Amino acid sequence: IWKYDVINKERIYAKERSTKLCGAGLLKG
Repeated sequence: IWKYDVINKERIYAKERSTKLCGAGLLKG
């Protein structure tokens, strides 16, 4: 569970980062 929790948190963090980067890219056009 601990390993899964860490992987899940890293996945969420990566998703949020990628979402922000993609959002910035879309805004910049």
